Amino acid sequence: VYTGMQNLITRYAELARGQASQAQSKEEKMRLEGIAQTCRNISVGRPGSFREAVQLLWFGHLGIILESGLFINYGRLDVVLQPYLGSMPHDEALELIECLLLKMYDQADIEEGYFNKHEGQLVVTLGGQMPDGESAVSETTMLFLEAIDHTRLPEPEFNLRVCSKDPAEYLDRAAQLT
Repeated sequence: VYTGMQNLITRYAELARGQASQAQSKEEKMRLEGIAQTCRNISVGRPGSFREAVQLLWFGHLGIILESGLFINYGRLDVVLQPYLGSMPHDEALELIECLLLKMYDQADIEEGYFNKHEGQLVVTLGGQMPDGESAVSETTMLFLEAIDHTRLPEPEFNLRVCSKDPAEYLDRAAQLT
C-alpha cells in the first residue's frame, strides 16, 4: 500500500513537472514546479510544511476512497495539522484549508464510473480536549471555522467539540456558523 501511494504521488509530481515545462507564464511555471516539489517531498517522507501536510492528507483521503470506495472520518484535522502551521501567513493557510474543503466536497479526482455512484458522508471534527486536559482549539481550528464560513459547502459536515477551557472566540464563532 505504501509503495502504491508513493507511486501515485510520484505520478502527480511528474505530471506537474511536465505541465511546468509547457507553462505559458513564469508564474504558472513556478506554481506547477512548486506542486511537483511538494509531491516529490511527501512521496518519500514526512511533510515538512503546512502545505505538504494538507497535500498528504488529501492523497491519503484519495487513496482510501480509490482502494475501498469508502469514506472515512478523520477526526480532529485541526489537531493533526496544527504542528505543521508554523509561521505560514494567515491568508495562505486559509486558502489551503478552503481548497482542501472544496476537494473533499467535489471529489473531482474520482471518476464517477469507477464506483458507479459512491455514497458517503465525510465528517470532520474540530476542537475538543487534549490528553493533558487543555483545550484543543488552536489557530488551525479557527482557520477551519473561517474556511467553513467562506466556502459554505454542505459537505464535509463538521462536529465541534467543546470543553470548559475553550476560548470564547471559538464558541462565538461556532454559534455564528450555526
